[in-house]
Amino acid sequence: MPGQNLVPNGSFEDFSSCPPTAIDAQGRIDLLNNWFIPSGGGTPDFFSSCHIPFTGWPSVDVPNNTWGSQNARTGSCYAGFAPSAEYIEVQLIAPLTAGAMYDFEMYVSMGDEAQQSTDGLGVFFSDGPATVADGWGNAQVNNGVFNFITNSSGWVLITGSYTAAGGEDHITIGNFFSSFFPVSNPAGTMALSYYFIDDVSLVQQLVLPVELTSIKAECKGESVTISWVTATELNNDFFSVERSYDGRHFELVETLKGAGNSTIERHYSMIDDEIRPGRVYYRLRQTDFNGALSISHTVSVNIQQISETLTVYPNPMGSEGKVTFSSYREQIIELVVYNAMGQPVIVRELMSHKGENLFDISTLDLAAGLYYITVCQEQGTARTVQFYKL
Repeated sequence: MPGQNLVPNGSFEDFSSCPPTAIDAQGRIDLLNNWFIPSGGGTPDFFSSCHIPFTGWPSVDVPNNTWGSQNARTGSCYAGFAPSAEYIEVQLIAPLTAGAMYDFEMYVSMGDEAQQSTDGLGVFFSDGPATVADGWGNAQVNNGVFNFITNSSGWVLITGSYTAAGGEDHITIGNFFSSFFPVSNPAGTMALSYYFIDDVSLVQQLVLPVELTSIKAECKGESVTISWVTATELNNDFFSVERSYDGRHFELVETLKGAGNSTIERHYSMIDDEIRPGRVYYRLRQTDFNGALSISHTVSVNIQQISETLTVYPNPMGSEGKVTFSSYREQIIELVVYNAMGQPVIVRELMSHKGENLFDISTLDLAAGLYYITVCQEQGTARTVQFYKL
């Protein structure tokens, strides 16, 4: 499972109000929740489809605006800045853990009106708010020297990994290396570099506590054997085998103790004999000693219809008789006797066990005639036979 994105409002969809229809429509990062301008960060922009352009005034509309035309990568908003002088900053949802690895991503697109591109876009991690001067030449992630971003028709991914010193709780995004390249763009009207930015994320790399090499489910008669193999285990407390009949809603079948820490191949298995016919899905929920969870992929097996028979004897019947019912598992059943008019005349709730079941039935109070006896199961299926009362 992917980790949590530690960048709040990474897609710039959460804002206090739309950019105004006014001369000061640009430079309104302050309208975005969580994001702000660091000291020395210039006047970066907030773009939104809810902005109403006005002829002769700067437009920060989406997709068409003063700096070009670009649809949002996610939703209907994004930010933008001139990386020669503008920066944006955000406080992370939680401080970073010392020694932990994090994956950073952001998507950028050069404005159509820009005449310059840059290879200096990056992110600076800091403990507390940072100034532009703090990050100058110190950005821990950047798009790479001589990797000038000139794409103005789509979104370009900038990504990198960062090992935390510990305590970093802010990131500042911008150009920290001051490297620009003139772009042959006759249509461009701005003799500078400009980029839109969207979908900023920072996710901790997850170290899997268990390296699972295989998991399978095999039907054996009227039961299923679930088996799995691990190559390594780290702080593994226990496995929970879970079962589902629709592939979405799972229930616990059994728990098995894990090996704790292991670097050798280990084999596990368990037998599920409390199943019903049809497609059955299984998965493993692995739990660490500290309570952290991970879930395996799902496997399935098709259980053929198990023979379930219902008989009544003797037939015709006198004042009493017997009912036999073959059940595929232990369950609560309802035995109902109906007269020829379809009215219930005997209703009994019984517990059946797996296999053949024998129940006594008294018909002493029933008038002579034709009757039907039905066994209703927990899953809604039923078996019906008829008999004649003497």
